[in-house]
Amino acid sequence: MIINRHLNGIKKHLISIHNMFIHQMEKVNLIQLIKGECLRLMNDYQQALEWYQKALDINPQYVQSLHGKAYCLMQYGQYGDAQLLLENAYQLSPDNKLIEELLCIYTHLNKFNVSIQINKNEYKYIFKYMLKSQNIPQVFFTFKSFISIISQNSIFIQIYNMTSLNPSENR
Repeated sequence: MIINRHLNGIKKHLISIHNMFIHQMEKVNLIQLIKGECLRLMNDYQQALEWYQKALDINPQYVQSLHGKAYCLMQYGQYGDAQLLLENAYQLSPDNKLIEELLCIYTHLNKFNVSIQINKNEYKYIFKYMLKSQNIPQVFFTFKSFISIISQNSIFIQIYNMTSLNPSENR
């Protein structure tokens, strides 16, 4: 009987502790995110995917978790799935790092003419990716088609003409 009262007291105490911290449950996904990030940095992409998914199960709109999971999927060549995650993340929080990774995915999927709203502030990230990837023929030709899509923008053309990617200079 004394033990039962003691156990009931412990249960009540645990319930009150739980109620005090229930409002912080949304922050729990940070633990899963951090574990996923650590595993990703150790190149353990399979385990990282599992932890990113645990974080997304708690908060499916957490941009860092979407980005981390997409990065791991890209390492396995699952560009279609990664594209969906990054587009979702970009809609939630337009970020230049996401633009660069989306460009990488569009290149691998030969989908660079996908309609993505690129504003003037993001041009430098496009060129950064272009310059980093200029020795990959697939990237060069994909960007050539991208340039034809937005060739009406004179600022873009001026910047493009100043890069080493200009086809007339590469001959």
